[in-house]
Amino acid sequence: MYESVGGVRWRVREGLDAREVRPLLGAALEALKSGAAQSAKKGRRKSLYPLSLRRGGAPDFLLRCNRYPWHAALRRLGRPSRAAHELQMAERLHARGLPLPLPLAAGELRRGPLLRACFLLIPVVDGASDVLHLTQEGRLSPAARRALATALGSLSRRAHDAGLFQDDFAPNNFLVCPDAPSRPLLIDFERAMLRREVDVAARGWMLAKLSRALPFASRTDRLRFLLAYTGGKREEARIWWKKLEAVAERLFFRDLKRLGRLTTRDGPRFFRVREGRWKGWASCEVGVPTLQAFRADTLEGAREGGAVLYQGVSAWEARGLWAMANLLARRGLGAPPLALLHSGGEARLLIEAGAALAPSPDEAAAGIAHLRRRLEAFGQPPPELGPSAVTWVRGSSGRPLALLRGPRGFRPRFQSPRAPSDKRADGNSG
Repeated sequence: MYESVGGVRWRVREGLDAREVRPLLGAALEALKSGAAQSAKKGRRKSLYPLSLRRGGAPDFLLRCNRYPWHAALRRLGRPSRAAHELQMAERLHARGLPLPLPLAAGELRRGPLLRACFLLIPVVDGASDVLHLTQEGRLSPAARRALATALGSLSRRAHDAGLFQDDFAPNNFLVCPDAPSRPLLIDFERAMLRREVDVAARGWMLAKLSRALPFASRTDRLRFLLAYTGGKREEARIWWKKLEAVAERLFFRDLKRLGRLTTRDGPRFFRVREGRWKGWASCEVGVPTLQAFRADTLEGAREGGAVLYQGVSAWEARGLWAMANLLARRGLGAPPLALLHSGGEARLLIEAGAALAPSPDEAAAGIAHLRRRLEAFGQPPPELGPSAVTWVRGSSGRPLALLRGPRGFRPRFQSPRAPSDKRADGNSG
């Protein structure tokens, strides 16, 4: 069912009364046009706006907006918008029995045949957050984490058995209420497709991506997830564990190459530094005074983080250190890097200051041993991995967690990053 509201052509979800939905669509576009809607998440082309359309106070809907510059619009000629694709995917997955919040409508704004923007109106699930934020913020009790690991394993298996292939299969694609961790919901199907059958390679690729995005999940919770995924079959869960270790190495190599490009060019999150004799890269979170102090001959005044100094570093090695530092931070293995400057043979790495923790000798030994085991999953840890080589943060369980201060000395174990194709093959989609 199609409706034209505010110059946007909307497809209303099947089963809804267009007369009831039309005022909501008009109010959403008016809030966007007037500036009353404030973006909760904004990227180069995608924004997310919480809206209160039926009640005052707390938002009850999310309006997602994708904008298309002319070159992106040309590439999408003859193809549906991301919003239309997601609405169709949500309807088909819901028909296959998967739990998810159904969007109300998907809209497209076109100038002739060119798609300039698309919109998706989604109901808010009260009290729910995505799994990534819940785990990062430590808002789940140990019992809730156990229940969530089991529920995610069961839901992932149901989704894959239903034919779902999701290229960005990650914790932020699951929505859960902290007081109901055993009932997660699937969300975000922009890059998803349905296949007649999801083979073992594609399942392994998706599960490895999900595991990659939860670096602080314990081995016990990972095994609990796999046991639920395999229906309690321990031997099959062990086989999956070995498969995911191999896929994780390929993902590590692929992510390193991507971060080598992403973190060394100007963009919304990083920028290049060219000041005097210093060259390098920095996160956009770094304050100008901090960067100026960091560029000075002495490191006094660099208060936002700690400094790691390297000697005998070439320009090419400095670039590799910066990419590796960002990758280790994303995997929960290293301290988040803020900037890296290089001049001559000297490199300076500015890292985010950790919490003022003073672990006991037993906690320090256990934390460093745990970090060594996790590093060994991807390569050879630095030969001198001791207290001076790590910084400390508090994990979600409240225990001190060791992170590498800098990446030098870590030798990754590379494999060819061959991923399953996410293209729609003939006879392989449903």
